Amino acid sequence: MINNRAGPQSIREVLTLWYIRILAAILILFGGALYLTVVTGLTRDIDKTLVLRADYIAGTIFAFREAEQSTTHATRGNWEYAPAVAIPGGVGKGELPGLLRRWARQTDTLTAERRFRVVDGAGHLLTASQNFRQMDLPLTPYAITEGLKKNTVYETFKRKDQRIRVVTRPVIENDRILYLVQVAVSMKQAGSLADRLLFSLVVLIPAILIAARSAGLFLAATALEPVGVMIAQAKRISSQRLEERIFVPETSDELKDLSLTLNDMLARLQNDFRRLRQFSAAASHELRTPLTVIRG
Repeated sequence: MINNRAGPQSIREVLTLWYIRILAAILILFGGALYLTVVTGLTRDIDKTLVLRADYIAGTIFAFREAEQSTTHATRGNWEYAPAVAIPGGVGKGELPGLLRRWARQTDTLTAERRFRVVDGAGHLLTASQNFRQMDLPLTPYAITEGLKKNTVYETFKRKDQRIRVVTRPVIENDRILYLVQVAVSMKQAGSLADRLLFSLVVLIPAILIAARSAGLFLAATALEPVGVMIAQAKRISSQRLEERIFVPETSDELKDLSLTLNDMLARLQNDFRRLRQFSAAASHELRTPLTVIRG
């Protein structure tokens, strides 16, 4: 069976092919690592921003409560203040919904651009901004369960053509979870940046490989140029010109060893041919007299 598969026809092409393969593997690994690093870094920065926003929301609520507690009892009655089982210096059971309503009404936070909502430990909505309500994001059991364990939860939801990153942050006072703050942000800008990076890698890596192929062929041709010189010199050497030798490059590599080996071989061939000529001359001289007698 004849194998008609086309393959490299020279050492130069073989070296270039292996060079391209190794370079392609390196570029793909580097590009993948770079993409993952950038995406991970963007997600980490978004998470830090969400945590800061959640802490800011909780801080404003506490600050508003402190401002209420510093007022007189006479004005407190007009603020729908109806605590049950109040904790000195803290938020009592049953006080939180009214506190959040007053906080939202007086600070006008719900109409701002911030996307957040506040839920209790049972998952009941206490308050939410208008932007958060419009996204219609679910409250997962995982977020509530982990939040009640005093863990910060990070989740990503798919909405239409964008991804939404949500952090669930528990608010703790006196070793008791008061409520959970959820803050959301669109990852559209970060996703666009990651897509541009991926597109750049997809375009640049083949372009680099094409340029590297030309450079590889040039480098291989330059490195193998002494071999071409040796081939040309070897073609000129015949049985009548065995005194000629192959050019020895001033290097310390395999090409120098190859030229020295070829020269040693030529020297041995020259000695063998000289001995063969001497033997032929002696044999001719010894046979000349008998042949003359036989001819006579």
